[in-house]
Amino acid sequence: ELYSWEQFPQVLFFDTADYRIQGLFFTRLAYFVEKDGYKGTLVDDDFVETQHGYNAHDYKDVDLAAFFSKAAKDSFKLNQYELLLRDILMKNKIIIAKKDGTYISGSGAVISISQESPGYLRTTFIAHASWHGIYFTDEEFRNTVAKSYLMFDEKSMDFIKTFWATQNGLHYDLDDEYLMQNEFM
Repeated sequence: ELYSWEQFPQVLFFDTADYRIQGLFFTRLAYFVEKDGYKGTLVDDDFVETQHGYNAHDYKDVDLAAFFSKAAKDSFKLNQYELLLRDILMKNKIIIAKKDGTYISGSGAVISISQESPGYLRTTFIAHASWHGIYFTDEEFRNTVAKSYLMFDEKSMDFIKTFWATQNGLHYDLDDEYLMQNEFM
């Protein structure tokens, strides 16, 4: 199911039938955008089908445009779900096609959860991903988060970053300041 968030209409909400379908839409994107050691690379289909991205996903327009541009430049074959995602993003002006076959960011973000998640996790994932959607699309909110992030206790920040870098399934790129502030939020 696909929704546009009423309060933040530039945020599209994907609610997939199961983790497999969600993975086909978003796992390659997860590794391209956030996973340490993979950022900026397009992993192959076997990798997508055997590795786990996340149980909930959230991506901003700039990263979505970069992903689809990289695939276009490299003539990389995307799966049918990724092509559908691209078309939905273009239709909603989250990404905009250029004449050379690449994309630029428009305005907006996507978030996703799966109907396979138990109810208590769906609630948690919706809240978590929704905050990211707001972070991606509301500059004032990002600025408030940045102020809090910069004032946060250094020892506590080291603990959180160690968790992000080592927690099974996360492996965030700690050098990505935008990602660090977004996850801190």
